[in-house]
Amino acid sequence: MDKPIKEVRIDSGLRTAIYSRVSTQEQALKKTSIPEQIEECQKVIINKGWIFFKDYKDEGISGHLTVERNGLQSMLREAREHKFDLIIVKDFDRLARDKDAAAKIRKELKELGIQTYAINSPVEPRPLEEYDPEDNDSATIMESISDMRADLERSGINRRMKIGKMIKAKAGKIPNRVPYGYKIIRTLDGIKIIRTIVINEEEAEKIRFIFKAYSEGKGDRKIALEMNKAHWSGPAGLLWSTQTIKYILNNPTYTGQVWWGWRHAEYNRTKEWRRRGKQGYTGKGEHVPIVDEAVFALVKEIRSSRTKGITGGSERSFGVLTGIAKCARCGSGVGYKKRHNNRSRKNPNWNDTITYEYICSGYKYKGICSARVMSADRLETAVLDQIKSVYAHPKVQASLAHNGNNQEEKERAKKILQLEKDIQAGPTKEQRHKEAYEKGIETLEELGTNISRIREEVKKYHMELYDLNSVSSATAQRELSVQKLVSNIKGFDASWKAMELDEQKAILRSIIKEIRAGDGRIEVDFIL
Repeated sequence: MDKPIKEVRIDSGLRTAIYSRVSTQEQALKKTSIPEQIEECQKVIINKGWIFFKDYKDEGISGHLTVERNGLQSMLREAREHKFDLIIVKDFDRLARDKDAAAKIRKELKELGIQTYAINSPVEPRPLEEYDPEDNDSATIMESISDMRADLERSGINRRMKIGKMIKAKAGKIPNRVPYGYKIIRTLDGIKIIRTIVINEEEAEKIRFIFKAYSEGKGDRKIALEMNKAHWSGPAGLLWSTQTIKYILNNPTYTGQVWWGWRHAEYNRTKEWRRRGKQGYTGKGEHVPIVDEAVFALVKEIRSSRTKGITGGSERSFGVLTGIAKCARCGSGVGYKKRHNNRSRKNPNWNDTITYEYICSGYKYKGICSARVMSADRLETAVLDQIKSVYAHPKVQASLAHNGNNQEEKERAKKILQLEKDIQAGPTKEQRHKEAYEKGIETLEELGTNISRIREEVKKYHMELYDLNSVSSATAQRELSVQKLVSNIKGFDASWKAMELDEQKAILRSIIKEIRAGDGRIEVDFIL
């Protein structure tokens, strides 16, 4: 006689794994802890008569991250090895807060024949031999509702965090990570952690160098190259790039301001914000500034003038006149081109040559003009000759001499000289106190106090010297540049050749409004 078939309970014999997760934010909001989640899941396993296999957990990791969660990845690996039949969670959002990520995880589990059971949204699992993921409507509906609820909760958390950060920003605190040049010191006051933002002096010196170099006429690329050549490590120990220099020069945080909500980690979102005119917040902060506001304003003014005067790739061009030279025929800007002349093809006795010329961008991009404007040598020589002719005029020379005798500039030069002397005297002062200690005139404590005082004074002198050297109006910068070049017309050519390309460009853009060239004509409009 055949034995009767034993009735199989729907909830029996399932090898069950537990997955629990809690993020840092949820811990702060006192959500259910991991031990509590595991305990609740174990009670359900016992009550249902399932077979406990293993528990996987991730602590302090946000629900929108999946690859970074070791517990989740370990669970998925062993699921692919068919080591369990069912995964139990406190709620579906433990798998992921983002509904798309949660759906992707459950889809993989379903394809492996593994069901998911959530205590807060229970749908009884089916026996292994009856389970069909495409024939389980009630579970699909419950999962969708849970995903939607988790997604709304995640959006709510993000909104509350943004509001909290904006409140901090308006209170003068930097709500996000501090930029390069600053560091955070955390101290414990009872049970409260106090977060203080202070200057990182080693990094701050590099920040000051960047602002000083830019205010003196150097560009982003040249500053980055110089710093990398000097083996100055950048943020996170990386090499300096033009993008990093640009971000630093545009960041008002270095003037003691709080600058929050203007950028997003995702570039496309930042781009969309700017398109719609979305505004962030800028206001006075509690932290100590690294750069004087006047220096920052000067750099901003220079950047603005360069944007107007040097468009597109002309800033990177080796043509000193790109950006201010126009085609006289069509009014388009000009580009700079290196031409290889293969003369040996025509005659084996001739040598190949390389020439440089300015070309019309109207022809290159619009097809509305002729290609060649003029050879670089001819145009640049003609422009320099006109500069020498204009600035050799007695009235112009007298004007330059008058500007050079400006009383304000004299006082500034006098102050700079005094500060340089004070800085040079620092080591001598320190040595005197060390000798006094060795002779028993000063105690060790007095020596330490005096040395610290002298070094603080020298640091203050350095800051004042930096500000005096950097802060001046755009007009004063132009006058100083012109004086440097044309104070001695006889030595003009030698002075010009000794200058770097960036400096030559800066000077030309400060004294020339526009150049029109083409068909043998050269017209120069000066700023006088």
